[in-house]
Amino acid sequence: MSLPFSDSAGLDEVAGAILREMPADAYPHLTELATEHVLKPGYAYADEFTFGISLILDALHPDEDETEGAEGVS
Repeated sequence: MSLPFSDSAGLDEVAGAILREMPADAYPHLTELATEHVLKPGYAYADEFTFGISLILDALHPDEDETEGAEGVS
């Protein structure tokens, strides 16, 4: 993935810098996400990305299940 950090210390640094520059009252939901999830121990961006992309792709093809898509792939 192309992120400006490679470990949790880097994530804390980047997220902290964003929070310092961003007005919390202008973006309350983003502020909540950062403070209540991203900056908590154990947060893994890659895990969230996998969940999110699966959710989006499933929504694009709601009438297909996993076995239908796998059968046509060689």
